[in-house]
Amino acid sequence: MTCTFSVGSLKQSDTLKNVLNSCFTEYNMSSPIKDNNKGNYTFYTINLPYDETEHFASMLAEFILNYCEEILISQIVKQQYYYFSPEEREKIHSKAMEILNPSSGTHESYRDRRKRRVQEKIVNYLAFNKELILEGFINFRLKDYCYELELAVEEAVDDYLIEKEYDEFIRLLKYFVDIQEPKIKKVHVVLENTGYFRLYDEENKLINNDYLEGFIVELMDDEINYEDLLISALITIAPEIVILHQSKNASTKSTVKTIRSVFGERVKDCEGCEKCSHLTHSKN
Repeated sequence: MTCTFSVGSLKQSDTLKNVLNSCFTEYNMSSPIKDNNKGNYTFYTINLPYDETEHFASMLAEFILNYCEEILISQIVKQQYYYFSPEEREKIHSKAMEILNPSSGTHESYRDRRKRRVQEKIVNYLAFNKELILEGFINFRLKDYCYELELAVEEAVDDYLIEKEYDEFIRLLKYFVDIQEPKIKKVHVVLENTGYFRLYDEENKLINNDYLEGFIVELMDDEINYEDLLISALITIAPEIVILHQSKNASTKSTVKTIRSVFGERVKDCEGCEKCSHLTHSKN
C-alpha cells in the first residue's frame, strides 16, 4: 500500500527536488517523481510505501534544518535588526548559526531536538493532508520552531553587543598604554591558578606598586577583581615587554586574553622557569 504526497516550494524547488530524488532512489520506486507548477510554486508528487511516511517526514525535517534554517535566520536579522549595518548583521547571523549548531558535544542533541519537533509537526500534518507547501507550513505550522530561531538571534545580538563593548574598551586601554612612557622595561607576570598574581621587574625584584597597595586596602578580599587589578597595574607601569608565567588553567584565560589584546606584541610567554614551575604542577 502506498501514499501519494505533493510537496511545493516557492524558492527551494531545485534543492527540494534533489532531496526527493534521493528518497526515490533509496526506496527503488518504479513510479518517478512528478513535478508541476501552480502559479509561482513548483510541486513534486511522490508515491511512498504507507509505513514510510514517518521516514519521509524525517527527510523533510532534515531539509528544513539544512536548507531553510539559515534563510530564516537571515530574514529575522534583516527584519528585526535592520538598524545594524550589513557587516554587523552578517556577524549576528554567523553567531546565531553557531548558537543553533554549537561545536561542543551538545550540538547533536540540540539539533536533534529541533528536528524531532519539526518532524512530529510534519507527521501530524501529513496524517490529514496530502499536499504541503513548504514556506506556508513553516510560517503557520512551525511557529514554535521559528520562535526558537528568534531567540537564537536575540542571544546572538546580545553576544555581539558585549563583544563590541569589550573591543571598544580594549581600544581605550591600548590608547592609554601607547601614550604613556614605560616606567619599567620588562615585567614578569606570574599568574596563580586562583587568579592571584605577582609582578617582578627585569632584576627579579617584586614590584610593590603604590596604586596596587592602595587599591587592595580599600577592598575586602572577596570583592577584589584580580583581572581588573592586574590590567590596571600593567597599564600604570606600561612596560615595554610583558613576560607571562602561567599554567594552562582555564580560570586565567580571560585575564591572559585581555593582556594580549591590550599589549599585543609586547607580550611574551615564558617557556619554563623557576617562577612558573610550581604552576605547571599545581592542580587546576
